Order: sequence, then C-alpha cells, then structure tokens
Amino acid sequence: MNKRLLTLCLSLALTATVGQARNEPEPSPESTKAFREGYNHVLSGDWAAASSTFGQLLEQHPDSSWADDAAFWICYAKGEQRVSTEEVFRCYENHLGRYRRSEWSDDAKRAMVRLAGELERAGKSQYRDRVRNFGQGDDDRQLLQVLVALGEIGDDRSVDVILERLDAASDEHLRARIVEVLEDIDSPRVAAKLEQLATSDPSEMVRIEAVEALGNNDSINTMPILSRIAKDTNQPRRVRMEAIDELGDFESADMLGLLKDLALDDDTEVANEAIDAIADMETGESLSVLIELLDTVPDPARRENLVHEIEHVETAEAANALLNVARNDPDPRIRRAATEALGDMDISAAREALIELLQTMEDDQ
Repeated sequence: MNKRLLTLCLSLALTATVGQARNEPEPSPESTKAFREGYNHVLSGDWAAASSTFGQLLEQHPDSSWADDAAFWICYAKGEQRVSTEEVFRCYENHLGRYRRSEWSDDAKRAMVRLAGELERAGKSQYRDRVRNFGQGDDDRQLLQVLVALGEIGDDRSVDVILERLDAASDEHLRARIVEVLEDIDSPRVAAKLEQLATSDPSEMVRIEAVEALGNNDSINTMPILSRIAKDTNQPRRVRMEAIDELGDFESADMLGLLKDLALDDDTEVANEAIDAIADMETGESLSVLIELLDTVPDPARRENLVHEIEHVETAEAANALLNVARNDPDPRIRRAATEALGDMDISAAREALIELLQTMEDDQ
C-alpha cells in the first residue's frame, strides 16, 4: 500500500463515526455493512470491487451519512485504475459540489490541485484556473492541504501561489507551517526566500523554521547560507543554534573547521551546540577535533560537555583520550567527569582504561 493510501486509510479510521460527528442520523446497518465491505476492498487494493461496492451503496442508500465517504473513494479508485486524469478531476469536483460539508473536502481539493498540475503539463492549463482560489477564505488546515499539494507539483506557478499566501499570512504559526511546504522545492527563488526569512523575519519562530527548511532541502546547496547564519552574532541565539544543528549533517573538512571555530564562540550555548554537532558526525576526524578542543577551551562547563560528548563515541581512541584527561587534567572537576564517563562507556577499552587509572593512583600513593 502506498504512502498516500495509508494516509487516507488513517483518515478513514478517524471518520468511522461520521454520522454522529455531523449530528446526522446514525447510518443504517445495511449501509454500514456496505461501507465496511468497500473499505476492505480498499485495504486489499481491489479498486474495481471497491468502486462497485461504493457505487451500490450510493444507489441504495443515497442519504446515508456514509455517502460522501463512498463518493470520495470512488474518485480515488478511479485514479488507481488509471482512468483519464480529466475524469478523475471531474469526479472530485462533483464530490465537492455535492458534499459541501464532507470531511473529505480537504483531500479532494488536494487531489484536484495535483491533477491540475498534471493536466497543465499536458497542455490543459484551464484546469489550474479551477483550483486557483482553493484555500482563500478557508481555515488554516485546509489552506495548508492545498499548499502542500502545490508544493508537490513544485513548478513556477505553484511557487508563485505558495509565496503569495506566505506573504499574505499574518499569524506566525501559519507562516511557519507554510515555510515547511517550501522545504522540498528545487528552486533558487525558494532558497532566496528561505534565506530572507531565516535572517530577517520579525518572527523568531519563522526564522527557525526557515533554517530547518534550508537544512532539509537536498536539491540546493544551502551550506553557505547556513554557515553565514551560524556565524552571524547579530542573529538570535536559537536561530544560530538551529543553523549549527543543520550544519552537523554536512560531513566535510570545511564544515568541521567551521564547527570547531563555533565551539570557541563567546556564547556558551551556541558553542555547546557546535560541540554537539561535531560529536554527531561520529568520524575519526570529529573525535580528533573534540580531543583537541579539550586542550583549547578554557571554560570548565564547556570542557565538561566535551568530555561527555567524547564518552558517546564509544571507541578505544575515545577511551584513551578520557584516560589521559582523568590522569592529567589540572581541574579536579574535569578529572572526575572523565572518570565517570569511562564508567558509562560500554566497551572493553573503557574497562581497561579504568584499571590502568586505578593502578596509576595506587602507584602515586
């Protein structure tokens, strides 16, 4: 079963008491039985049987509270049976016209936006005009459904509509959710918009969401943008920290060098985020940087964080580094942290390091 179908099935489970939820009469046992039969055909992917069963339900129980559900699944089944795109579009359009209060309206509109994109690419642009105003005057949830569908199309006209809705929205929560829609769109315009939002939007929430979208967009090179944001001390702390977190996914020598510099930042929280990002790389080079920083960083709290990040590497090299700290560090707090870190490591090298440390202590006495 594909992802889209699974999503719809989950929605179906949520509408299992649809008659009661809409204050409509409870559906008859016969219509409920027919709906369950059609539902089973959906789960098994037997679209012809599903269409037939739901069609009989509509014919025999047109006023049932299951009617709009059955009508929606007929349209969906048409799409799965490779019926012409125009016919599937019209099916959903008829569903919207007939069942204005249906809980499937959002799904129908989203499907129509996707189908309109396919038809436009086939030279039938008139269908795009029939979905252009979807989301206007609707609640935020429905608006986002439509914008997500436009994002999946991702062409220039879809990007135009998404950016227009983003600029028109005033609520920061809605704007942050619209930014999520931009995440997977391969477009220089989208990258530029996300950078603008990340660096100058009045809402810190929107800025953070834009940084995350930049980090998750695999189709454009966002590393330079994220690097500028991470280094910019005029940016809010949480925005810089989100940029650093996203940069941790770029495993390159240049990125490791940048994170090393940020680990020395004046802002302790920003520095600790950089240390965490280095540790998350889980490479021999990143471990070497963490060990080097132990000799460079003066702040005891930051050095203690370094000790615990090295602990999580769980290699013999990490255990040896902690043994050296436990033996020789001038700060008793750091020596104690290194000893505890060795005890928390679940590798034989850590056990041997503790035994060696114990022997050193006995020799010193």
